[in-house]
Amino acid sequence: MLSNRSWAFSAALILVACAALGAVTPASGQARVGVITALEGTATAARASIAQPVSLAQRDAVFVRDRIATRERSLAQLLLGGKALVTMREWSSLTINEAPRTATVELGLGRLAIAVAKDKMRYGDTVEIRTPTCVVGIRGTVVVAEVTQTPASSGTTSGPFTTTVTVLRGIVDVTQLDPTSGRPLGTPLTVGPLGRVEASGNAPPRSLTITPQAAQKLGNDFRAERKDWPTVTAPAMSSSTSTKLSERRPRSRQAETPRVSSRQRPCPPARRRRCR
Repeated sequence: MLSNRSWAFSAALILVACAALGAVTPASGQARVGVITALEGTATAARASIAQPVSLAQRDAVFVRDRIATRERSLAQLLLGGKALVTMREWSSLTINEAPRTATVELGLGRLAIAVAKDKMRYGDTVEIRTPTCVVGIRGTVVVAEVTQTPASSGTTSGPFTTTVTVLRGIVDVTQLDPTSGRPLGTPLTVGPLGRVEASGNAPPRSLTITPQAAQKLGNDFRAERKDWPTVTAPAMSSSTSTKLSERRPRSRQAETPRVSSRQRPCPPARRRRCR
C-alpha cells in the first residue's frame, strides 16, 4: 500500500497543477480536459484537427479524444479536470474521452497509474479506465492498469488482450467486457486495497492479492523522478504487430549513511564538563 507521504505528494501535485491547467490556452475547437504536469523522454498527441501527431511538453494542454503515446524511456503525467493525476510509463497509448460528469481514460496498450482526489469529486462525478477487456470505476483511488497483447501463433494477426488492474489505495469496481462487442459481461467485481484482477478474453477474471511490499514497489514505478529505465521493446500499437516486454532489471540500492543521535556523538575535549 502506498505510504501517507506518497499519497500526500500526489494530492499536493494535483493542487499545484490546477493553477497550470487554468493558465493553458486552447489551440483548437476541441474541449480542453487536462494539462501535462511532468514529462520525461518523448510523448506525442494525435488529434483529429491535425495530420501528424505533435510532440508534447510540460504545461501543454490535453484535449478530448487526444491519443497520447509515450516512447522508449519515457514517462508522462497529466492532470485531468483538476481531480485525477494520470501517469503513463514507456510504450503506452491512451485516449481521453469526457461525457457529462464522467471522464474516461481508454488504455489501448501499456501501463498507467491514476490517483483520484476524492475531495475534488462532486456528487455524481466518476472517473473510469476503459481497456479492451474491462471497465474500472474509480472513486478516490490509486490504481494501476496494464494492457498487454499476446502474439498470435500464425503471425498474421495479434492475439487477445489481457488487462491487469491493481488497487494500491481505495476501492474500484471492475466490469469485464466482451472483447468483440464491448458489452459488459456479468456483474461488477469490487476490488479493495492490495487486490488485483486479471481479465483476458471471455474467460472469467482472476482475483489475486499482492503484498504491501509489492504494492510499494509498483507505486515507485510511476514516480516521475525514477531514472533506472528497464529494457523494453516497442509493443504493438495496432492489431497487426506483436507485444514483447522484457523483465525489469532490479534497482540498485545505495547504502544509507547511519544516523547518529546527539547522545552518541563524541564530546569535544573543551566541552566534556557540559556533556557530563
